[in-house]
Amino acid sequence: MNYIPKSLWRYLCPCLLSCLLYGCGGENSTTEMHIQDDGLSLDVPNRIRQVQALDIERVEAIATVAGQQFQLNRTGEQFRISLSIPANSTVDVSILFQERLDDGGILELTRHTSTLSLGSSNQTLQLFDDDFDDTPFDNDNDQISNLAEREQDTDPFEFNNPTDPGPETRNFTIRFALPTIINDPQITQVIATIAGTPRAVRRDGNDFEITGVATTRQSVRVEVILLQRLDSGVSLILANAVRTIPVGVQAVSIELTDNEFDFSRDQDGDGRTNLEEVQNGTDPTRPD
Repeated sequence: MNYIPKSLWRYLCPCLLSCLLYGCGGENSTTEMHIQDDGLSLDVPNRIRQVQALDIERVEAIATVAGQQFQLNRTGEQFRISLSIPANSTVDVSILFQERLDDGGILELTRHTSTLSLGSSNQTLQLFDDDFDDTPFDNDNDQISNLAEREQDTDPFEFNNPTDPGPETRNFTIRFALPTIINDPQITQVIATIAGTPRAVRRDGNDFEITGVATTRQSVRVEVILLQRLDSGVSLILANAVRTIPVGVQAVSIELTDNEFDFSRDQDGDGRTNLEEVQNGTDPTRPD
């Protein structure tokens, strides 16, 4: 029978113990989280660190500790937040990693959530890759998470799952109330288009609803236009609101707010908007 000499055990035991506690290498590598009496720190998860298409400088971490939210400060590949965590307490901790995009938007990547029972001294936790959950974050609803799309260097905002192409069309519902800046709502007309196709507009007092169907394979432009028909027979545009719905988003419900309507139209170029001229009783088609 093969045996291990006693002289080797003193070298092998620490390695075996490390494997039992933290894993023996391979794909499910670990990330350290440190909990101290003056704060919390966490390494960038290995899975995020290894994504070539992801700029680590754009990665942010948001911690929720006992229901309070904090943004962690990053130094190199470690995030830290200073806060008071009472010893001998139990606290819920959630860490969300996200990417800051060029346009200032946010792409959520993955999250770790746990309930920690803190002792009287500092602690270091070893978190495995599967202690982080990326599945809730799928901006284009193609069943491939945002983080997985970054790993594959595909667009997380464009539906691109070849094994699950999803439905060909999606339903749209657009609702809005007539902007309060319009002081004579009865003379205002509304037209709407979804992907360039005019849609019927249902009106109930000053509340409007438009429904329609459009493809999931392309981004879809939705536009609502407010008009007023002048005595001369001209239909004058007072304002419009535009939304662009990205590829892959399935059922779409849009609630337009007053500040989404652009009232800057000036038919005669005299520096006064069409709405101002209509409300002041001047001719918006002829400069004064």
